[in-house]
Amino acid sequence: MRRNAVGGRGIWALGTWGVLAASSGVLVADLTQGEYEAAQAALPYAERFGYAKEALTSATDGEVTATALRDVLAASKELGKHEEALAAVDAYLAKAAEGSVG
Repeated sequence: MRRNAVGGRGIWALGTWGVLAASSGVLVADLTQGEYEAAQAALPYAERFGYAKEALTSATDGEVTATALRDVLAASKELGKHEEALAAVDAYLAKAAEGSVG
């Protein structure tokens, strides 16, 4: 954990807030590949599935959606959430058919 010049946890708290905001859908649409990967790495494994589903259906960056698709499929296998994964992929494909995918 990095401390700011005052010795507090401001930088850590800001980073944590960013991850929490992203995992709640506030920032997912505008994530870059690096931000998505950092957010995924900061989450417990079981929470990564939900975050990947959210990114798959709302991210506008093609690299993010491709990585999120891989993460959804991998996590669904590990967690046994096949129906949820298929629903997320269906939502993504419907969005792609409308031409609104980044």
